Amino acid sequence: MTAPARVRVVVADDNPVVRIGLRAVLADQEAVELIGEAVDGPTALHLARSLSPDVVLLDVRMPAGDGLSVVAEVAEHARVVMLTASDDTETVAAAIGAGATSYLVHGSYGVTELVGAVLSTARGQSIASPAAATALVRAIRSAGAPARPGSGPALSGRENDIMRLVVDGLANDEIGRLLGLTERTVKNTLQGAYLKLGVHSRAGALSVWLGLSEPDGSW
Repeated sequence: MTAPARVRVVVADDNPVVRIGLRAVLADQEAVELIGEAVDGPTALHLARSLSPDVVLLDVRMPAGDGLSVVAEVAEHARVVMLTASDDTETVAAAIGAGATSYLVHGSYGVTELVGAVLSTARGQSIASPAAATALVRAIRSAGAPARPGSGPALSGRENDIMRLVVDGLANDEIGRLLGLTERTVKNTLQGAYLKLGVHSRAGALSVWLGLSEPDGSW
């Protein structure tokens, strides 16, 4: 699946400072076009229905109508990136379960990661910041899901060792320190694992490696 030539985006956040920042970031991207802004969930849903964006950046908590209450309906019209400060297990699981494609936690990404997440989400690939991915795994475990680590495509011993630490929520540099590897080696090994698992992201790799989805990059 390929992304459209120019990804059309709606931003939904009640904080004007956040909207200004996102507007400035997206304005500098030739591959992205900001087509609408909302300050609450109902307005985000209206814009998703009327403008048919490719991606909606949706905050979880908005006083006049939160993102969780509309994410399922918004997801019927556009792919959704939850972009929020909320990284608790129940919120992440609820958002993904309701139809959000990706989940980013404020403070865990930069401009490059944000733009990459928008473009990847437009292609149908799931992106999650480490905190969100860890919360999702915790939700899966607490729900008693039939996780089967390593039951997908065969990974090497090192790849499986790294995936076990990814499940525990460790970042690449932390994994490297534990296994006596450089951060670059961990990153390259993960890229090899992604290829074998048929995914494009850490979140997708977690889902397939745990036996919760097929190797298509989705949750």
